[in-house]
Amino acid sequence: MSLVSLGSENWRFLNTTFKAFKCQGSQVIFESVSLKGHPGYIAVDEVRVLAHPCRKAPHFLRLQNVEVNVGQNATFQCIAGGKWSQHDKLWLQQWNGRDTALMVTRVVNHRRFSATVSVADTSQRSVSKYRCVIRSDGGSGVSNYAELIVKDEYKIIEDFFNKG
Repeated sequence: MSLVSLGSENWRFLNTTFKAFKCQGSQVIFESVSLKGHPGYIAVDEVRVLAHPCRKAPHFLRLQNVEVNVGQNATFQCIAGGKWSQHDKLWLQQWNGRDTALMVTRVVNHRRFSATVSVADTSQRSVSKYRCVIRSDGGSGVSNYAELIVKDEYKIIEDFFNKG
């Protein structure tokens, strides 16, 4: 999730939904990055923890790992609950914070939408963890991280001969 406000003294309102998968406790970290030569600050007010997702903020179903051979395209499918509008921004983000282009989105029904994005011509440099991110008028949402596994063609051949 990312909320950018440069040089503004106005408060920014943010709703976000996250799910804790198979864990007993969760930790939320608020982080701020300042520009060189400018003081950075962050202020948090009125944090609410609800036993149910925010109705207006979209929330993702679990993102699955993707495994491909070197040179193939890898496709991630992000499925989210909530209403989608053409003004929403939806993208795939790598573990290192690098963002991909916006995704092709389709409405599944009045409470769910789906988006797909491809990582083209994969190589060992494509190997990373990825997550889906959305920013909408109702709030922001992020999925879990899923791995992109790229199998090297020489490793595939070696594994084939070692199994026999």
